[in-house]
Amino acid sequence: MSSSSKQQKKQGDKEALQKMRKITTSLLSRTDAAPFREPVDWRGLGLSDYPQIITKMMDLGTVKRKMDRGQYDNAAQCAADIRLIWDNCKTCKEYESFHCFSTINCSYPTLFHLVCLFLLFLPSNSSTPSPPPP
Repeated sequence: MSSSSKQQKKQGDKEALQKMRKITTSLLSRTDAAPFREPVDWRGLGLSDYPQIITKMMDLGTVKRKMDRGQYDNAAQCAADIRLIWDNCKTCKEYESFHCFSTINCSYPTLFHLVCLFLLFLPSNSSTPSPPPP
């Protein structure tokens, strides 16, 4: 890979990460995202087997902190952590002993995936496309 190709890739990764920052900020601001903002307080909830079932814990606050610290090399790493949040949620909903998860909406992945596709593949210098006519 030539140095100009590497620079273009690095710039593309930087732009994609900026878009992921917008997505994460938007998700954090949603009232229905409250259960996903901070790590699950599994001790406080009395879920002693939580660490054995959820081996890689993740939440939106941690994703934001990792972004702020520059711990993601590209948007795919960030997106993987965000998907992990909902994968963990769906896993928890499968365990009856984790009754506290029964009311949490784990349907974000579809919306998240669509927003990511839209933002990540929309060129940064283009304007937002108009919706199709009815």
